[in-house]
Amino acid sequence: MIKILVPVDRTAASRTALPVANWLAREMHAEIVVLSVGEHPETPKESGEEEEQLQRIVDEAAAQLHDVRVQRRVRKSGDPVRGILDAIAENGIDLVVRQLTPVRRSRSWHRAPSPTTSCERASSR
Repeated sequence: MIKILVPVDRTAASRTALPVANWLAREMHAEIVVLSVGEHPETPKESGEEEEQLQRIVDEAAAQLHDVRVQRRVRKSGDPVRGILDAIAENGIDLVVRQLTPVRRSRSWHRAPSPTTSCERASSR
């Protein structure tokens, strides 16, 4: 089965990729993997809180997906892009659908082993 990765974070902008991924998954009979990458907190208490927050982010994003199979993943990494690239390799991802982040463009995306599509929020006119 084709797997589409949708990385989400705490921002509303990260969810702009969800409708595109949902449509692609239905058309391609694919499965969506929703991923949130967090930091390595210093204490066990902070770690538990971070884990809960990441899980909540993933669950809220997954709730916006309909008529497709969804996997939820949470990962901790010092670098979000590195965490996403590792998840791509570990989960057999075929396509990444992500939000366009003009402020934080990363050169690391050219190393992604799967095709990557970026989505931009439509401007209100």
